[in-house]
Amino acid sequence: MAGGKQQRRSRKRPPAAPSLATATATAAASGAHAIAESVATLLMIEQGLRQSGIGVGTLVDLLDLETSVVIIRAEARGFADSAKRLLEAGAVLPGRAQTVDLEHIRPVGHIRFTDAADVRWRIVSMLCETDNADQESEDETILRVRIAHTARAGHPLLVIAETDRIPPLLTLAADRVLDAGRLDAPTIARTAALIAGHDNGHVQSAIAAASLDPARLSVGDLSLAIRPGVPIDRMIAVLTHLATIDADGDGDGDGEDAGMAMSDARRRWSQGDRDWDRPPNSLSANSGNRHRTSKRAASVPSTSEVIQPQPSGGPLRLRVETLSGYGAAQGWALDLKADLDLWRAGTLPWDQLSSRLLLSGPPGTGKTTFARALCNSLELPLHVTSVSTWLEASYLGDVIKQMNGAFSEARRNAPSILFIDECDGIGKRQPQNRSHADYWNALVNKMLELLDGAAKSEGVIIVGATNRPEAMDEALKRSGRWERQITIPMPDRAALTGILAHHLGEDCEAVVETAPGASPTAMGALDNLARRAVGLSGADIERLVREARGHARRQGRSLTYGDLDAGLAHRRVRRSRDVRCRMAVHEAGHALVRRALKLGTEVALTIEDPGGGYAEATLDMDIVQSPEWVQALIAAQLAGRAAEGVVFGNVTAGSGGSATSDLANATRLALSMEIELGFGASQPLLHRSMEAAELLLLNESPLSEAVHARLEAAFDLATRTIAADRASLLRLADALTEAGSLNAAEIAAVFATGAPSQSQASDGSG
Repeated sequence: MAGGKQQRRSRKRPPAAPSLATATATAAASGAHAIAESVATLLMIEQGLRQSGIGVGTLVDLLDLETSVVIIRAEARGFADSAKRLLEAGAVLPGRAQTVDLEHIRPVGHIRFTDAADVRWRIVSMLCETDNADQESEDETILRVRIAHTARAGHPLLVIAETDRIPPLLTLAADRVLDAGRLDAPTIARTAALIAGHDNGHVQSAIAAASLDPARLSVGDLSLAIRPGVPIDRMIAVLTHLATIDADGDGDGDGEDAGMAMSDARRRWSQGDRDWDRPPNSLSANSGNRHRTSKRAASVPSTSEVIQPQPSGGPLRLRVETLSGYGAAQGWALDLKADLDLWRAGTLPWDQLSSRLLLSGPPGTGKTTFARALCNSLELPLHVTSVSTWLEASYLGDVIKQMNGAFSEARRNAPSILFIDECDGIGKRQPQNRSHADYWNALVNKMLELLDGAAKSEGVIIVGATNRPEAMDEALKRSGRWERQITIPMPDRAALTGILAHHLGEDCEAVVETAPGASPTAMGALDNLARRAVGLSGADIERLVREARGHARRQGRSLTYGDLDAGLAHRRVRRSRDVRCRMAVHEAGHALVRRALKLGTEVALTIEDPGGGYAEATLDMDIVQSPEWVQALIAAQLAGRAAEGVVFGNVTAGSGGSATSDLANATRLALSMEIELGFGASQPLLHRSMEAAELLLLNESPLSEAVHARLEAAFDLATRTIAADRASLLRLADALTEAGSLNAAEIAAVFATGAPSQSQASDGSG
């Protein structure tokens, strides 16, 4: 049966099976399983049954129950895979078994078993293979979800372990734990007796004389040494040599690489034609499966790029101290640098440092640049990774392993910085009825676990970056996790000046010398370029300088001011003076109404942005938020449209369009007054969410009429305010048309000037 629930197994007890010892001897005599690895594995399973005081019949009864959980454990490398192979071959239970790994069960309990007629047992398996010392055990949050899936599937769970690092949840849930002990001299001797006919006592004596440590051997090693016809002395010599090749690199062999290579070769040889490189999406019921703590899983390449601090003294060396436009992020970094010195001196505990930062902002604002600058300023290695890189692994267990690996590597190199890009890719926890909720919830829970606790990540500074902080689970941004959150805005003119200076480096002097005008200063020349670059990101400026250098290099000369000016002209949207004047009037209208209604302070105006113009301001939020105040905010949103109407006698589409346009923002504010803020004329105490509420405005209704009435009142307020100070509007529009962009000081200077306007905008001629 290819999918869904399998046919119920008969509850009728199968014929009594002989003991595994008898079965082992018979198999060895017949040659059916005459491989030392298999014999030793069966002997250890028999030992586990004996230690638990049960026989094969009891094990059969347990695995005949649909919800049973059984653990078989032995301290021997290769035991888990060998036991699973023997189980599938019918050497452990009476009849062949088919297994599917725990992690491949669908949330609804669907399992991909085949409809093979000779399969007696259908079992969910989980292999806990020998841990890599640096590999963390699997998150129990994920495990509990998978066990729930198994219960829905209606098949027993068999955990085969060769390590004592079994998740506590499994140990508590297990109906029976069979402890098979370890690979020891008596087991090796009994294996040699059954395979090669050697005397048990002679083999044990030879092992003792050779000071052979069986703990250094895998069960696969036995198959190379213990074969029919191989004398005891040669068998012991081979085993002794194999024991010196320590898989962890501690032995007397040729080192870690040789040991791992030989171990891998032995493992492949002992597994026959199993497909080790089969990708997860081609999984079949009999494909090799691995628990996430397996050594093979631990060998996945690192997902982090490690960047070392740049040598000091370089002209283009990034440092937090010299960054421009980073505001609060720069202050956070400098405070951290001071505290880090105290921590290194042993006078400040790590949990008193602010070592977690979440950076957000539009693309190109320099979040990665900040991380590189932090690396240089703190003189710490920078581990760079991203959530999208983790998610490439697809399967949940592999993604978790990638996450564990990134944090573990940073901890090993502590003190260090771990920079995680695209943090919004982790997403938010979902209700259980949503598709793939278990997957995404497990990822969020794992990230919470990795971020939680200062002691757990002592010495690791964790910086996250995202363009969409609203897409992240709120728990990730609470105290103890990414508790410090800073938004990096698009750079203003002052920041662009600093960014230009940084990227120009040693070429800055030559650029200033070739700037137009009499004896230009460095700041004056760069400010002129920055004025025209308003709307570009830090990444755009880096590209501008790089391309200008390339143009000059191909002409065999040094970089000049003209190269940068030409590059900006190429990027600048060419607009007629009439269009520039119309845009300037629109943006000036926003500034004038905000100032007149005392809503805040203008920060910048520009008409140079490729996407259009904008008026940036800081709003005064320390105010009584009355209905009149909200109405004034709506008026400021509609002020651009009102200014066009006052000056030109008509309006354009500049205030409408996307969900972030003036009209859209004003409509949302007016709608919020009606249904959220308690200012509605009808049912003001009834709170209704804004989520999808805008759809209610698509039809004629009392609500849409009330919202539009508020918009009309706000538009009338904006129009009256502009008409009352038309002269200031035109002066500001004139200045903006000529300059292209104005900063806060320049805007204030225009308002302070009482000179009459020379603008021709009043008659619409531009």
